[in-house]
Amino acid sequence: EKSEEKQLEEKKEKLKNKINNFIKNPYGITLIGIIALAAILRLYFFFIAKDQAHWWDTLAYGGIAKNIVFHLWSNNPFILNEMIIRPPLFSFLWSLLLRINIFDAGVILILEVIPSILSVWLIFLIAKEMYDKRVALISSFILSILWIHLFYSTRIMSDVLSLFLSLASFYFFIISYEEFKLKQFALSIFLISLAILTRYQYGIIGAIYLLMIIIYHKHSFLKKKNFWIGGFIGAIPLILF
Repeated sequence: EKSEEKQLEEKKEKLKNKINNFIKNPYGITLIGIIALAAILRLYFFFIAKDQAHWWDTLAYGGIAKNIVFHLWSNNPFILNEMIIRPPLFSFLWSLLLRINIFDAGVILILEVIPSILSVWLIFLIAKEMYDKRVALISSFILSILWIHLFYSTRIMSDVLSLFLSLASFYFFIISYEEFKLKQFALSIFLISLAILTRYQYGIIGAIYLLMIIIYHKHSFLKKKNFWIGGFIGAIPLILF
């Protein structure tokens, strides 16, 4: 028991030191400021637009979500057509929120505003891995105030969520594809699978992943066990679909 307590204290101390170092670092303070700006802007527009009228696409996704819960329109031609052409994940997530009585404003906050803010942080992580912290801060700042991202962050549509999932996927991909780190690589493929099931167009990123792997590994990736295991585990949502 003492050993466990000591380990817990050591972990707390390490976490405390990391937080202190991050806060003292000028890049850390700047990143906090950028994320705070992103949050303030999105919440400002959220409170303005939370009761806005819905667009056609929103009504289509919402109609499918409501039908998943209540099965009222399973034979309705409009719903049947929309279920064919619309990726399923966004409506499915919306249906889960409907089941626990979370309606329009809550849906915007959970499926749009929060992923939008997190995307600003993900852009920083990706740019830091690919370039440096300076480029990462500039990139995250641009996304924090980018008008089109703000615009879609207050509408119940699949654009913001799919971008968030693809950014998270890309971050784990760039830190794993050189050595095929199993957990990170599988998570990357899993997240891009979810992004594809949110907006089909993100399938092109899967093709880009494969191209990057071929360029870096040539044909040797075919012999990598983690490539096949991670790829299969990550692709489970697509396989089920």
